[in-house]
Amino acid sequence: MTASLSRRDRRWAIAVAVTAAVFFALLARYGLNIGEEGGTAYLIGRTAAGQRPYLDFATGYTPGYFCWHAFLLRLLGNNLLVLRASLVVVNSLTVAWLFVVARALLPRRWALLAALIYPALLPVVPDLSCSFNVPYPAWYTLLFLVVSVWALLRWSDRRHLSWLGFAGLLAGLSFSFKPTSGLFHLAAATLVVVCDRGAWNAPERRGLDRWFGTLAILGSLGGILLVLRSHLAGREALIFALPILAAVAAWMARPAGQTGQPSTTVAALLSLWSGFVLVTAPWMAWYEWQLGWAGFAHDVLFLNTGYEQFFFQAYRPLAVRDLLVAVLSALLFGLPIHRLRAGLRPPRLVAVLVPACVAITVWVLGAPMPEGFQPAVLMRLQDAAFGAVIVIHVALVAWLWRAARRRDREATALMIVGLAALCCFLSTYPRSDFFHLSCAAALSWVVGVAALWRVSRRWCAALPGAAAWIDRGARSAILVTLAIVAWPQMQLAAAVAQYTLKPASSSLVPLGLDRAPLLVRRGVAPSVRDLAPVVAYLRSAPGSGLFTFPNLDLLCFLSGRDTPARIGYFNPGWPDHLVEAEVVDALQTRPPELAVVADPASLFFADAPAYYVLLGQFLRRQYVPVGRVGSYTLLRRRELGAAPPTAPLAPVASACDDSLVAQNPALLEVCLDRAGSDVRRLLQQVRGSESVESAAVVADWWRRGGANAARGLSLLALRIVGELGDVSSAAPLLQTNEPQDVGEHEIWASALFNIALRALIEPFQFGRVAEGPLPALFDETRMRQWLEQGDDARLRFFAAWALGQNALANGPSSAAAVSLLRRTFDGNELTLRLVAASALVRLSDDPQIPQRLLAGFDSAQTLLPGLLFEWQRRHRQPAEAFLDDALRSAPGEQKELMALLAGALARRELASVLGGLMSSAAPRLRSAAVWALGQSRNPAALPLVHAAEADADARVRRLAAAARRRLEEDAGSS
Repeated sequence: MTASLSRRDRRWAIAVAVTAAVFFALLARYGLNIGEEGGTAYLIGRTAAGQRPYLDFATGYTPGYFCWHAFLLRLLGNNLLVLRASLVVVNSLTVAWLFVVARALLPRRWALLAALIYPALLPVVPDLSCSFNVPYPAWYTLLFLVVSVWALLRWSDRRHLSWLGFAGLLAGLSFSFKPTSGLFHLAAATLVVVCDRGAWNAPERRGLDRWFGTLAILGSLGGILLVLRSHLAGREALIFALPILAAVAAWMARPAGQTGQPSTTVAALLSLWSGFVLVTAPWMAWYEWQLGWAGFAHDVLFLNTGYEQFFFQAYRPLAVRDLLVAVLSALLFGLPIHRLRAGLRPPRLVAVLVPACVAITVWVLGAPMPEGFQPAVLMRLQDAAFGAVIVIHVALVAWLWRAARRRDREATALMIVGLAALCCFLSTYPRSDFFHLSCAAALSWVVGVAALWRVSRRWCAALPGAAAWIDRGARSAILVTLAIVAWPQMQLAAAVAQYTLKPASSSLVPLGLDRAPLLVRRGVAPSVRDLAPVVAYLRSAPGSGLFTFPNLDLLCFLSGRDTPARIGYFNPGWPDHLVEAEVVDALQTRPPELAVVADPASLFFADAPAYYVLLGQFLRRQYVPVGRVGSYTLLRRRELGAAPPTAPLAPVASACDDSLVAQNPALLEVCLDRAGSDVRRLLQQVRGSESVESAAVVADWWRRGGANAARGLSLLALRIVGELGDVSSAAPLLQTNEPQDVGEHEIWASALFNIALRALIEPFQFGRVAEGPLPALFDETRMRQWLEQGDDARLRFFAAWALGQNALANGPSSAAAVSLLRRTFDGNELTLRLVAASALVRLSDDPQIPQRLLAGFDSAQTLLPGLLFEWQRRHRQPAEAFLDDALRSAPGEQKELMALLAGALARRELASVLGGLMSSAAPRLRSAAVWALGQSRNPAALPLVHAAEADADARVRRLAAAARRRLEEDAGSS
């Protein structure tokens, strides 16, 4: 098992690549991820049209990613399938090269299984999209890394420095697609080279060679620790950094001895780094010249931006289930050793293992499984993957300590693949969700299968009579597990093949978009189905400009309209309020004719309307709603008049076995109650329908008897209500006693919490022209009991919101509810204070309300801007005094926000105090002040703005220039 492949292995690798290509090509036509795929596709389209990353639009990816895809679009046309065709090639080659790399550690059939784990675990939402169809740079950087590992294996065999140059070139390509992945890639290759040169005290390490190697390895490890600097004192450092440190220490501490290396460490590292510099130096030098060092460091390298903190999602906390995985792994490894040493007979092993397997099987099959067997298994495996990767890395470090004593090819191959796997795993940080894990752990699964193969060899040695069965059984277990996990993908591939051969008999239908000729399930979620009529309206309307919110850049790509904004992704905190102000400036300078907002926004962006108050106020002033298609609200500039789109007629189901029944609430109610109906299928259809009305039907079904149905169905119903339901779903949930089953109570309480959270954000939605009618009143006695005596934070949250709704509905007659809300607002629980404030900002002009809100500024930045803006909008006179005081005495970040809010409210009377902020030493505060002056419509602010155009900070100068133009226009028009 070496890096040099036999002719048979080459044929296997080609067969793997071709099979994977057929699979990925079939699914390339399926589904659509509106936010992620649309956002990347539109930025690529902007590049193809001649715009430049960083200069003309904001991005977190490096230029190579955009240039490659823009070249494809210019060559083959603006079509999503062009981008997906590139991904078919990339993902197929990744699977094939994983097989090639795995052959360095594993026999052929085991190597094939190791390669198949990666595509099987790629996340898929069967009703919507496949993750591998979204043109993320991660697919490319993973391929570059895996091929680089193969190049390092070839170098370890042949010692030609050209292989190191090739590996460095691949690391440069990684950096040119995604900066963090490229740096981790370079660190992995550097560590491999230094570790491969021998032990620290090896005879050939002398003088410059030793010092150069020492600096290289310390620089690589220091860079990794620098990336993790915000969490070096926490568990992230133990999970991500410690295994790498231990692996390097294991290899460098091995006994000294002549290695017979024909080249020095200096020459090897220079060859590696030369390849990296060859790819990256030209474009980095050009952008440094264009942006300046400060702009380059911020926009390209993300130094001191804090973005990793914004996107940070902690690695899943380890639990008892992870300990069980570790114990099971230890038993699999230790039992055969005990068998060899103690003479444990096979019958005794069977007597232990068979009952254990039966007990596990009964436990698995007896679980509720609300979504069904396959989704339940998939969720459990995805959950277990987080702990399994850590077990694999611990085993890898122990394996490297043992292998370091040897100098054979297998030990060297383990070192190369192992270090690359550990560095690749770093890509899971800072957002440690399963999607990032599935990409970052591809090489870790190879190491894990290699460890499992070694364990199976131990069992074969311990039980020689059953060796063939053990080997086949282990491989079969992996294969069956992968088949269960990948079953949705295989079903989708079969459905696409069926549509290709017999469209009339297929469950798939065309989406109806010229630039996205894709297939979707019949009855797909309206957010996808309604794209076609929205795009048709955008294409037929005059003009060429479009603004979308919060993450609908796909509409720009599909309609051929451009946005003047540098960014189209608005997730609270990134971009921040100063970038939001710059977007408002761009929209005021080149106002687009149309805007489209998602109402309500998707779950990930649900609180965006409450955060981006500057954009919300601009849209309310300049645009009017002209129509609504599903969850999309279409707006048009006021002076252009109304030209409403034609809303499509939603297809209507007429039978319970129709795939569209979930979009017909009246029929759904009948079908759920009908004996013999496939309730789970109907509930899953509701989940995919995104229908608030159907969620209310499910809630009422649960109230009328669904709670007494099979436990799995009851849990599924409550989950769906929590995912989709609005206030209309709350009443059925509250008309029953609290569920006694612990699991059911958890989901029931979470559903009520989610309903209240969505209702809390609803008034801030951009497409709303007036507040809707208040819901029916809630049982005030029960709500008071939950709030004052309850110990469930979710129910207390719901109770605080419900009491606020009662107070708003009853007005002066709800003194008791208002009094309790005030006590809650004065309490120490920040979340409940925010809920109480959502009602109090509408009920009271007490300046203590915004002051108390500002006290929680550091922990409540998502909802805080919307609440503060709402109070100041409703209570203009007390707001003037409050703003004046805050702009003079509040801490820096709070003062920055208050200045921006003053601008959004166009407070002319605050021009003098805003002018005083222009002398601040903080560029961000000066930026906020000059933007607010430009929005103030006060010509007296022009001298201050003129002076700011000579500011030392580039952002202040940009905002000042826009402010001057606006004030001059206002002065001219008056």
